[in-house]
Amino acid sequence: NAGYPGTFSGWWNALASSEPAEDPGGVVAVTAVELWSQPTWEVKHPWSLLGLRPDTTAGQIRRALLEAHAFSVAAAVEDLARVVGPATEVVVTGGAGTDGALPALLATVLGRDVRWDAAPSAAAAGTALVSRAVQGALAVPCLPEKTCAAGDPGDLDARRATWHDAVGTLRKGFA
Repeated sequence: NAGYPGTFSGWWNALASSEPAEDPGGVVAVTAVELWSQPTWEVKHPWSLLGLRPDTTAGQIRRALLEAHAFSVAAAVEDLARVVGPATEVVVTGGAGTDGALPALLATVLGRDVRWDAAPSAAAAGTALVSRAVQGALAVPCLPEKTCAAGDPGDLDARRATWHDAVGTLRKGFA
């Protein structure tokens, strides 16, 4: 859960059905938080699309929304790793995993393999994983078969830094 970026993406996808562009063309979507902490949630920035121009395409907006989601999920995974140690697996379920676009981008942002499942909802997928674990005498549940291979996080470092700066600027302006 990255703070409801899927809601914003769902809204956009209902308006424009184009595929995500390879590059957002300067558009930065601020739809999710960059850190999981009480201070972050006490002052939530407004959902925003920054850098829109007359020639911005629907695909560039979709890519910016997808990047915001991936950057926020990556920040949550990294925060968890600092607290409890690295996860053995990263799994994307629910609406975010339906087409594989978020898992593929997340595999690049994190620089590690990401498993995914096109389950209709995260709650249904989570329930299935817990059920498998309990029935297997608390053994590790079966993980989704689909895997996106790790990419090079350096490919997105500049865009992630721009996103992080935009989130911080909005949070300060709306404190």
